[in-house]
Amino acid sequence: MAIKQNTDKIRLGDWTKAFGDTLINYDQEVQDAIEELTGTMGIQGAKDMAQASEQAYPGSDYAKQWRVKQVKVRYHPRVIIYSKKHWLPHLLESGHATRNGGRVSGRLHIAPVEEKIVEDFERKCIEIIERGF
Repeated sequence: MAIKQNTDKIRLGDWTKAFGDTLINYDQEVQDAIEELTGTMGIQGAKDMAQASEQAYPGSDYAKQWRVKQVKVRYHPRVIIYSKKHWLPHLLESGHATRNGGRVSGRLHIAPVEEKIVEDFERKCIEIIERGF
């Protein structure tokens, strides 16, 4: 049995254009997937932050303060996870002075969640890039 060879010829200019178009499509698919991932991870990150806050300070309204905001800066999606009372997380994480001169030690609850979110986001971005979409 003879193997039929492909005798179609492509001009170099056509091949270059086709390859360039493929790269542009790949780039757009990856950007769209990462933008979607950013929003999803932001929402999940706010939930994780609320859960960690509830474990660190059970029974308080502190866990209900976490919000997520999506913004786009120069074509790059950003997610900001924040507390409605912007001063409170720093005081509770780092500790603070009391009125009578004492000191309240902080409870580490934000940094571990942030580290987990960043690691998960990086891992999923690499998977998207390797997969192609």
